[in-house]
Amino acid sequence: MQSSLLTKVSGIFCFPAIFYAVWLVLSRKKKLYSRLSFSFAIATVFTGILVASYYLWAIYISKNFPPYYIAANQYWVWKHGLSYFLENYYFLPKLYHQLQFFWTLPIIVLVVFGVFCPFKDIQLLNDRKIERLPYFFHFWLLGCVLYYLIAAKGLVDNPTNLNLANPAVAALTANALIFIGTILKRFLKQPLAIALLIITLIYLTGVTQKAIRQVLFYPWAEKEYQLGLVLKEVSQTDDLVITMAPVVGDTTILYYSQRRGWTFPPAYVWSDLDDFTQIDAETSLKLLKELQAKNADWLGITASRLEQLAENNPLMLQYIQDNFELYQDQADFKIYRLPE
Repeated sequence: MQSSLLTKVSGIFCFPAIFYAVWLVLSRKKKLYSRLSFSFAIATVFTGILVASYYLWAIYISKNFPPYYIAANQYWVWKHGLSYFLENYYFLPKLYHQLQFFWTLPIIVLVVFGVFCPFKDIQLLNDRKIERLPYFFHFWLLGCVLYYLIAAKGLVDNPTNLNLANPAVAALTANALIFIGTILKRFLKQPLAIALLIITLIYLTGVTQKAIRQVLFYPWAEKEYQLGLVLKEVSQTDDLVITMAPVVGDTTILYYSQRRGWTFPPAYVWSDLDDFTQIDAETSLKLLKELQAKNADWLGITASRLEQLAENNPLMLQYIQDNFELYQDQADFKIYRLPE
C-alpha cells in the first residue's frame, strides 16, 4: 500500500475499494472489533504518515530548488476554482472523447450496464458457492469518480491517469457479458448462446485493438526522438541544451539528447500553461535570454514548433535567426548553436 502511494499519489483513490474489502471480510469473520482490525488501523495511520512526509518533502524541494515545479500541481479544482471547472462542463466532453480512444464506445456501454448487473457467485464442481466481494469494483470506480471530481482537468489533459480505472472497467465489462450470457441462455439453446458471446468478444477485441493501434502505436514523438539523438551527436557531455517541442512541457528531445538543460518555456512557467499562445512575445523572449545567460550551448526546435513561432511569436523567431548560428537544417527540425 505504501509503495503504491509513493509511486503515484492517485493510488489513494483505491482506498474505498480496499476499505470495503477489509470491512466485509472482517465482518463476515466477526473480527471487525478484533486485534486484526486494530492492526489494520495502525498500518493505515502509519501509511498516511509515511506518504504525507514524502509529499511534504517533495513540496519543500519544489519551492526551494530549480525548476521550482511540482508535478500535477495545476490539475486540481482548488488551483483553478470550482467555477472554472463548471464553466467547462467539468471537462466531460473532453473526457468522453478520451474514453472513446481508451475504452471505445461498446466498452463504455458495457461498463455502465455492468454497474447495475448483479455479480454472479462462482460455483465449484462440488456445488459449493464461494462468496465474493460483490461491490469491490463498484467502490473502485467510486474512488475514480472522487478523483475526477477534484482533478478533472488533470485526467483529461493527461489521460494516462485514467488507467487507474482499468481494473474496474475490465471487471464490470466482464460482469455485463456474463449477465447477458445468462439471459441469452434462458431464451436460446446453450450452443447458440455461447456462439453469440464468442462473436461479441471477437467484435469487442477488434474494436478495442483498432483504437489501441491508433493511439498507442502511433509515433507521436518520432521527430522529437530524432532531434534528441542528433543533439546528442553534435554536443559535448557537459553542454546545456534548450529544446522546443510542439507540446508544452514535452521532455522527449531533452531525454534522448542525454544532456542537461531546459524545455522551453522552462518548467516553472509552463506548469500554468495549456498552450504557448498564453505567454506573450516579450515574456518568451525574456525567458529565452535568461536561459542564454545561464550558458546554454544549443537550441533544438522541431519544424512544427517553428511554424507555431512564425504564426504566434515572430519576434522570438527573428531573434533566434539573427543571434544564433544555424548548425543543422533538416526537414523535421533545426539545431542552433548559441554564441559563447
